[in-house]
Amino acid sequence: MTPAVMAPLTALLFFSSLPFLSLPRVSSQLNKNITLGTSLLSSSSNDSYRVSPSGEFAFGFYSIDRDQFLIGIWFAAISEKTLVWSANRDQPVQDGSIIQFTLDGKLGFTDSHGQQSWIYNGTDAATSASILDTGSFVLLNSRSSIVWQSFDHPTDTLLPGQSISEGTNLASSRLERDYRTGRYLLGFQTDGNLVLYQKYRQNLVPNVAYYASGTDGANSPLTFVFNRTGNLYLINSTNQIISTISSNIVNPVEDYYQRATLDFDGFFRQYSLLKNPNNGESWTRVSTIPGDKDACSVPGICGLNGYCVLNQDEKVECRCPHESFSFIDPNYTYAGCKNDFSIGCDAYSELDYSFSRLDNIDWPYGDYERLDSDMDVEKCMEACKADCWCDAAIYRTQKCWKKRMPLTDGREDGTLGGTALIKIRERSPAKKEEKEGKNLFVVGGFLISASAFLFLLTMVVIAYSVRRRRAFIRIPTTIENVETNLIPFKYSQLQAATDGFKERLGNGSFGSVYKGVIELGDLLEIAVKRLDKIVERGEKEFRTELSVIGRTHHKNLVRLVGFCDEGNQRLIVYEFMSNGSLADFLFGSIRPTWGERTRLAFGIARGIMYLHDECESPIIHCDIKPQNILLDRTYTPKIADFGLAKLLQSDQTRTDTDIRGTRGYVAPEWFRNVPISAKVDVYSFGIMLLEIVCCKRRMDLSQGLDKQVILSDWVYDCFYEGMVHELVEGDEEALDDVNQVERLVKVGLWCIQQDPSVRPSMKAVVQMIEGTIEVGVPPSSSSIWS
Repeated sequence: MTPAVMAPLTALLFFSSLPFLSLPRVSSQLNKNITLGTSLLSSSSNDSYRVSPSGEFAFGFYSIDRDQFLIGIWFAAISEKTLVWSANRDQPVQDGSIIQFTLDGKLGFTDSHGQQSWIYNGTDAATSASILDTGSFVLLNSRSSIVWQSFDHPTDTLLPGQSISEGTNLASSRLERDYRTGRYLLGFQTDGNLVLYQKYRQNLVPNVAYYASGTDGANSPLTFVFNRTGNLYLINSTNQIISTISSNIVNPVEDYYQRATLDFDGFFRQYSLLKNPNNGESWTRVSTIPGDKDACSVPGICGLNGYCVLNQDEKVECRCPHESFSFIDPNYTYAGCKNDFSIGCDAYSELDYSFSRLDNIDWPYGDYERLDSDMDVEKCMEACKADCWCDAAIYRTQKCWKKRMPLTDGREDGTLGGTALIKIRERSPAKKEEKEGKNLFVVGGFLISASAFLFLLTMVVIAYSVRRRRAFIRIPTTIENVETNLIPFKYSQLQAATDGFKERLGNGSFGSVYKGVIELGDLLEIAVKRLDKIVERGEKEFRTELSVIGRTHHKNLVRLVGFCDEGNQRLIVYEFMSNGSLADFLFGSIRPTWGERTRLAFGIARGIMYLHDECESPIIHCDIKPQNILLDRTYTPKIADFGLAKLLQSDQTRTDTDIRGTRGYVAPEWFRNVPISAKVDVYSFGIMLLEIVCCKRRMDLSQGLDKQVILSDWVYDCFYEGMVHELVEGDEEALDDVNQVERLVKVGLWCIQQDPSVRPSMKAVVQMIEGTIEVGVPPSSSSIWS
């Protein structure tokens, strides 16, 4: 259990503010209650814990490393010292930390840096504490009633006599000896089923539980009981047994130690050990749930992009799909894999990619398209190769499933008879040509003399050009497009204004963007977007978009200055934004203030609403993302990059078009062969809004197993668990405005609903953000991988 209340007090303040009677040093005494004012000091000596009357259990500082400790409970009479509970599993403390049972009846601890945390600080003050022979640590009030006990706050283990009910979960550890919270949970669904499922993935696929008790027909709340005879069963509110989970155990607790643990690999196992500490025996497995699965069938065991195989010992071995992938953490292969190359639709060429084939390997989820007609493995490969969105494909039974990274739940499964096709980037053309260049060595020698002559000639030309070059170019302001007030520039003018396209600011959807300086009455810094794919889109659409976008006037849209339409050159000229993109601002080393982030969110929403509802012809931007939101000198957000935008007629709400947008921000309907509406921008804004709230990217594989890898899933879980404050941890300004944090989170979750008809319009989004209409509780939404 992670302590619920954290207060940034120093150790000095902690001790000086509490009315202690004494701070006695405590040895591991038997048969004595822990009294008010008692402290335990972290060390390797017996002063750091207390044991139960029988000596079977201990409570105190549990050493996990040379100088790291958990506040925990463990089996004290066996050599393994097996841990069964911890108060700080995700935040170990160092030597010099203190557990304190205060005079006012609270239980807490202070780490070596003076950071105070509470285990219990309720209003019903405790007067004594004990570690019982059951393995539970209890706090008692003056009436000898239990006010708090560790049995009510389990981590990964149940002991005989312990139970869990709806709202209480077991959470696996990260590894066998890594006690941090892992990726699996055991708990009740609201329908009465006791289930095992992968943590942070409740909303990924329709059937997320890999084990269910089948008790969804029960008409009352159920309790999962581990009784003193070693049986596991479910009872209802009248103590009637509804279902027996495990009943073939004949090892009584009088003769055997027993525990039931949700292990790091996702299996819930019951163990026993004969109470004879001198025989050297270890824990014996007596039951496993689920009992009909192998270790690789548990979802997500090898993380994102990894896949699971069973070695000769029937143990899990995690692998990456190709040598061009690497483990996120080489020392912890369960964390998954990352690809050491990128696949994108900008300047995509099929010639740059090949495929790695993995027989009998499957990633069952995350496909966005299925091809059924007359498929073989070669056709499946070619279909994926021709699709810049396709990162991998699974071929099986004459069907082809296209998938995007990250891949999930990979495993070896010979029963399916399928083949995984992983798209791999080839060596860059430059490296291929490097070898070929060596064969031209002799020819190169012949050309040296000619090169010398050309060099001298070039120097003369450069000197002449430098003399004539100006720092900027003057454009007659009378040459204007009357309809849109956009200036038609000549290519040579923009080439001079950008000093030969020297300073590249970045890449847009259809080309690169360069900085320039031009005079239009006054000096004006400009950003020139040089399009390199305009032929594919057609001359008419290029002119139409310029005409319509040129009429837009809004403080949250980047202003178009002009364009170039000369020969095969197509350039668009924007005002220059001096503070870069929203992506740079959000994900830099310094986190923007909460006030800045809320102002940015509102401004961007207003800009998109203007495009959808207030233009003569509605505009769908189709590529809303932080990189396309630019900030001027006052940090006013301005929507940029209309290279993918789609124009609607004034009475049109939907359109058919090819897939447009950027991975992770693209609405799911792009892949469903249905008409596209302005709701695709709402979806993209929702993903970006969550990024603004949390100052985290939509996906961060460096988090490994952490719940924050997929931002939308993490936000979803925090919201429905009532832990919204975790999204802005360490941001005091946001924590002081947690109601607004929750409001924006709800807006974001509404925006990313899979069904576009459920998403609000941008006008409603603006009203939600500014608080003029209420924001209801959003329904469950699928992961962005779906």
